Amino acid sequence: MEPLKGHILVVDDDLLNRVKLSTNLEEAGYAVTLATNGEEALQAMRAQPFDTLLLDLMMPVMNGFQVLEHIKADSSLQHLPIIVISGEDDLESIVRCIEMGAADHLPKPFNPVVLRARISACVDKKRSHDREAGLYGELQERYQQLQELEKQRDDLTHMIVHDLRTPLTSLLTGLQTIPSVNNNLDEIQSECLEMAVQGGEGLLSMINELLDISKMEDGSLRLDSQAVEPAMLVRRALSQIEALAQEKRLKLEQEIAPDLPPLMADAES
Repeated sequence: MEPLKGHILVVDDDLLNRVKLSTNLEEAGYAVTLATNGEEALQAMRAQPFDTLLLDLMMPVMNGFQVLEHIKADSSLQHLPIIVISGEDDLESIVRCIEMGAADHLPKPFNPVVLRARISACVDKKRSHDREAGLYGELQERYQQLQELEKQRDDLTHMIVHDLRTPLTSLLTGLQTIPSVNNNLDEIQSECLEMAVQGGEGLLSMINELLDISKMEDGSLRLDSQAVEPAMLVRRALSQIEALAQEKRLKLEQEIAPDLPPLMADAES
């Protein structure tokens, strides 16, 4: 059994028209639901989804124009394609239907071939909208997940910056005051102390860089430009890779022209 091509709601107060339309569409592979007036049509549309609405204009209880008004005002129904089928063939009625949201208009008596072609186009349009709506919903969900991940990252950054920087600064201060209170350190002790201070300063620098990244993202980062000696920048860059060079048994050499002028830069960036 072939799958149904779509589900069509046919609204017409004339029994013969309902039978002709439903028979034609069912033979073409569509499921059909029938309604005799606008109120029944609105109840049916709110109870289940449809792919296209075939709507008569002149009906008792609630006519086609009133149905179009209700659909236009209901955000859950606005994307349902509507084909108006009516004996009203004046241009003013057709224009009014299009302005109120109808996708197309077919006169009575309808041409079966044209009807099926218009129905097929409307169903394809509805399916495309449904796919786009699904993708948009998925995108919104992914965006929400991304926002939650960013919040977790920001919370972690806040914890690192504010909960670790203060004790690390105190630790570095204590290490740096050791030589002033104890000048009897031997060569190995002094070397170990220097390594500890350098490691602490490197860790503090990474923490500050995390803070800078956070500031860049919220637009609050400001560069602190000042005169910086090029030689100092070179020495700092070499010190960051010195341990790696020693591990690879490489010798680092630096050549700096003595007459290089200072440059304006942020020494901590």
